[in-house]
Amino acid sequence: MADAMRRGEIIEDGPARLTLVTGAGLHGLASLAAGMLAPEEALDSIGELVHHMLYGIKPR
Repeated sequence: MADAMRRGEIIEDGPARLTLVTGAGLHGLASLAAGMLAPEEALDSIGELVHHMLYGIKPR
């Protein structure tokens, strides 16, 4: 995260905080796969989740 911030690829914020938010999103998707989503549906959603996370933290 810190390297991506230095390169201007993502917003400048605390690297630990952005890592926490990113990890929480992925963990949440994994938790949904344990009961609310079919495992295949959760796996298919990873790319979309990562895209939305990166788009949301991209500099404007």
